[in-house]
Amino acid sequence: MAELNDAIRFIAELKAARPGADKAEIQDEFVRHFRPQQRRSLYLGRGYAVRFSEVQGSSFSNTVLSLSALRAVDHQPVVVCVVGPNTVRFLLANATFLPRSATAHTSCG
Repeated sequence: MAELNDAIRFIAELKAARPGADKAEIQDEFVRHFRPQQRRSLYLGRGYAVRFSEVQGSSFSNTVLSLSALRAVDHQPVVVCVVGPNTVRFLLANATFLPRSATAHTSCG
């Protein structure tokens, strides 16, 4: 998980330093720095995967990750990096890699 934290920090700091950076620029810098393996639109790091997406406004409804692509890496965190005009957001695309006790909750009823 340390490399995932490093990747998120790297992307966030890059966007802060270059607010106008678009998806292609951020993705290229990420690839240059971390040298992940690419599988379709996913970039596979050590124990995690990242998918880059770009939005023009505040909505990111066009951010879709193929279920078959997700299934292949569902044993590890998959983070969607949503690059906006002046922002970058990180979304967890899956939770099945978490131990059952971490996602379970009890009902008060």
